[in-house]
Amino acid sequence: MSRCAPETQRHLFASFVEPASSMSTLEKNPVLGNVRTLKAAQRLVRVFARQRGWEDVPNLDMFDHLHEELIEMSQYLRYKDTAARLETVAKNKDVFVDGIGDLLFGICRLANQLDVDKDDAFNQAAECIFRKSREGGREMKLISSLQDVSSRK
Repeated sequence: MSRCAPETQRHLFASFVEPASSMSTLEKNPVLGNVRTLKAAQRLVRVFARQRGWEDVPNLDMFDHLHEELIEMSQYLRYKDTAARLETVAKNKDVFVDGIGDLLFGICRLANQLDVDKDDAFNQAAECIFRKSREGGREMKLISSLQDVSSRK
């Protein structure tokens, strides 16, 4: 995991917008603050890579990097019962936030390298998974839950 300190995060994205000192990372950087969708994240990573001269061509190292990130996070939870896993996540939240962030950034890089639109890929996978779960009324429960979550925003 990259374990970027906030100062390092500011340095990495200084080429987009120089952040102000008393705000959160997202508030400091309007470009990052606008990353609310998969498509926006993928576009940001593409620009970031191009500014550094990184090529968007399929790269086996990216697959290895994503695998390593998953293994690193899973090592915190391995061989523990549910209660211990929940406690570990609570005590090491920064590790999991960093790991998920690294995975999302890496997925954006990989999607760009493979010329895959992440929104399309997600929607296709979700449609397939939802279709498989229709048996037993599970899809209706999911739709109801999603509507509940949307109404809370």
